[in-house]
Amino acid sequence: MKKNQRPKTARLYSLLNELNIKSWDVLLVGDGSGSGWDIGIGWSCIIIDKHTKARKLIHGGGSTGTVNIAELMAYVHAMLWYSSHIGKEVRKNYPKKFIDVHVITDSRVVANQGNKVAERKLDGLANRALWASISDIARQGYKFHWHWVERLTSELNWAADQMAGSARKAVKNCVLTEDVPDEDGKYRGVSIYDINPLVNK
Repeated sequence: MKKNQRPKTARLYSLLNELNIKSWDVLLVGDGSGSGWDIGIGWSCIIIDKHTKARKLIHGGGSTGTVNIAELMAYVHAMLWYSSHIGKEVRKNYPKKFIDVHVITDSRVVANQGNKVAERKLDGLANRALWASISDIARQGYKFHWHWVERLTSELNWAADQMAGSARKAVKNCVLTEDVPDEDGKYRGVSIYDINPLVNK
């Protein structure tokens, strides 16, 4: 399938059936875009809340990072938003021990590491600081389930993929040089080395 071609199958309920997800409270379908520390990254996540029927698209980007950081940021960012907004209402009105969050990702690395983290095995994980964020969110009353799907095989994954790529490109287009110009462009740019020099001249 071509990168920009929209899948014709695997809508929400067929995706749930394919992954054998029978009980869920929240679905996160996300993606990350990037390739190495020398270029920008972007991420995107679609949040679907079963109880409130709410939908939310979260996206963001960074000036540098790896694709695995971008893939994981999609879910950290989404859950930080969800736990501060819809999650509060859900925990209040649908009291249960855990809110079941099913994460659907096309990254085998994220799915495999996520299942390891769900078993509380953080040792040796790459990007452990981001996984620690997921673990901290879990302690607020969320139980994470991680599922891998092949890239661009569902409309939700396709949409997340498109937005992650757009976020990465948007960050790339606003990369700052070491010369920071005045907001109105009236004055000469000032070097970041002049703003905070390493040594006194």
